[in-house]
Amino acid sequence: MRRTQVIIILTIIITYLSACTFPNNGTTILLPELTQAESIMYEHPDSALHILQEMQVPASSDKLQKATWALFLTQAKYKNYIEEVADSTFINIAYDYFMHQENTQRRAMVLYYKGIFCKIAGKPEEAQKLYLAAIEEVEKTEDYQLAHLIYIELGDLYIFRDLYEDALKNIEKALHYAELANDDKYICSSYIYLARVMSALNQMNTSIEYYQKTILLAEKIEDNYLCSGAMNELAGIYTNIKDYQSALKYAQKALQIKETDKIESLGQNFLVLGEIYYHLVIADSAYYYFNKALHSSSIYTVRAAYQGLYYVSRNNHEYEKMSVYCDQLLNYQDSIQTLNKSSELAEMQKEYDQQKIINEKNQLEIDKKNIINMILLAGIGIVVGIAVMIYIYQKKLLRKERLLQRKEEEINQNTIKIQENEMIIARNRNRMEELAMQIEENKEVQEQLEEEHKALVEIQQQNESLKQE
Repeated sequence: MRRTQVIIILTIIITYLSACTFPNNGTTILLPELTQAESIMYEHPDSALHILQEMQVPASSDKLQKATWALFLTQAKYKNYIEEVADSTFINIAYDYFMHQENTQRRAMVLYYKGIFCKIAGKPEEAQKLYLAAIEEVEKTEDYQLAHLIYIELGDLYIFRDLYEDALKNIEKALHYAELANDDKYICSSYIYLARVMSALNQMNTSIEYYQKTILLAEKIEDNYLCSGAMNELAGIYTNIKDYQSALKYAQKALQIKETDKIESLGQNFLVLGEIYYHLVIADSAYYYFNKALHSSSIYTVRAAYQGLYYVSRNNHEYEKMSVYCDQLLNYQDSIQTLNKSSELAEMQKEYDQQKIINEKNQLEIDKKNIINMILLAGIGIVVGIAVMIYIYQKKLLRKERLLQRKEEEINQNTIKIQENEMIIARNRNRMEELAMQIEENKEVQEQLEEEHKALVEIQQQNESLKQE
């Protein structure tokens, strides 16, 4: 019984110390704002972003809520084409938490967005590894939309690296998952990538078929962005195969769909039309659209527009214009090279800063582990001390019990001895009475009387001695 009590006391102490050392990270139920943002993320990413930005940022101590908020915020910013998404702070918070959890869907998502950051940073090999790891995780789930996105990104990466056969396999898988998700927009996206791969593989007829499938489906779901993009790219394909009339038809349709957009966003459309008119040897129209393309927000489109203007002026023997366009072309070429160098330097600085943060974070983790180890050692010392005190106390109680048992045995023996003595006293009393009667009867016999009196005295002394005992 006492041993059981000791075990219970020790268990309570250890549990208490464990609770103090390793606090609970909170409930597994997401905050209502996070649940709502997740439910509308694919259909209304702008609304999801608004919810995430307006809600109170979860405390760092509640790791699940904070990591989920950081992951959803990264996802919403990326889907809303926000440039600051290049800041990987939030995805790193989510990555550090979810990669140690059993949630395969979340692991797949953080690996996917981590791969996107590596791709943006110009690290295709790392991006590829992360995408492949994300595929291993997402294949264990039924999140078909996320699976489509991962396969599309991996296929696009292979296109960038001129690995067209690998790109084709992954984009076909992306189309498969888009069909499982029954998402027409993702199916359109898969068709466009398949068209691009087929073009790169010089299978122009198949490429054109996929672009036409994209246009039909985009018109059905009334997605003007996908429709105009597919038409503009299809115009480029027809230009490459020298079917300039078909190219012109689709390029004009693409421009009509986007004619309400700002001129800065129409640069690629103007550039394609300029190239078509250049090949059709319609110099005025080529000049017109190449000049329109100069208003583009993309420095690469502007450079291509100046290059087109240079070729048109050269064909028209307009040497003064040709000289101006050549100078502008060289200026933009230098600007692009400078921009690339600046980007490289910025990337190097970013890598340095990230490595510094990682080192500081690792040091904090080491310090944290040392503190936890000290707390554990202190806790173990307290438990051992309490156990020793309980052992000493139990040993002392055991000694007292044994002493009491000895005392009880002595009392029992003395009780028996007292009973024996009482019997002897009673027997002696009877003998004294007999002797007294004999003395009374034999007074004449003086010697006998003295002897008997002597015996009587001895018996009385013995009785007194026994009584004292």
